[in-house]
Amino acid sequence: TGTEVVKQLSKLSVTSRWAVGGRRKAALEELVQAWGVPGGVVIADVNDFESLKKMARSTRLVLNATGPYRFLGEPVVKACIEAGADYADLCGEPEFMERMLLRHGEAAKTAGVLVVHACAFDSVPADMGILQCA
Repeated sequence: TGTEVVKQLSKLSVTSRWAVGGRRKAALEELVQAWGVPGGVVIADVNDFESLKKMARSTRLVLNATGPYRFLGEPVVKACIEAGADYADLCGEPEFMERMLLRHGEAAKTAGVLVVHACAFDSVPADMGILQCA
């Protein structure tokens, strides 16, 4: 999924300031080379909370494409809130989304951080249905 996001961001040229992040430097560097990622590589690992906070401090928005979110997502959400970076993901896991709201909703609100889930394939049919009903 992350590779597809990189491809689309590169093709759309929506911004000239973005980077790829993750735990495997060699794989990330391949993406940078293949798709001309302007900001390079940021090493961040869900098992190293400080690396997640460092990543989140370096940006305004973290787009998390790592799943399953129920196992890997919460540290990223928490790091973004603590660092003051907005968070968006591609999640289609309702229990994860509800858990993040219950556990971190107030902290995000206090920090002025947006936490936005389901910005992808799994949510599009429901979103289209709501638009048709509106």
